[in-house]
Amino acid sequence: MISLFRWTARIVGLLLVGLLSLFAVGEGFDPMQFKGVELGMLVALLTALVGMVVLWWREGIGGAISLAGMIAFYGLNFAASGKLPGGPVFPFCFLPGVLALVCAYFDQSKSASTAADQPPGKEAS
Repeated sequence: MISLFRWTARIVGLLLVGLLSLFAVGEGFDPMQFKGVELGMLVALLTALVGMVVLWWREGIGGAISLAGMIAFYGLNFAASGKLPGGPVFPFCFLPGVLALVCAYFDQSKSASTAADQPPGKEAS
């Protein structure tokens, strides 16, 4: 089950990074046009995307970065407009971070229980 979560997090993250990259290229992305809250939202969204890339190697760190970026994005959007972002894509941006943190938690608890099963002085292999 953890393997399914791991690969779902990776694939959904990769699809989101690709989709948002296509939008940026197709719209002629110019980061200099953003000011104030929009710039903060852009940084938050880019932070979430970086987390989605990092979770391929470090699930816990990548998942935390991804979730922090999305929470900041939602918070800034709510502060600016009084409502949460609309559309079907933004809620999916939370999925890779949540699944990666679940995998990291279960991997850590599995390694802790394996280490506890070892006699004193022996390390888990």
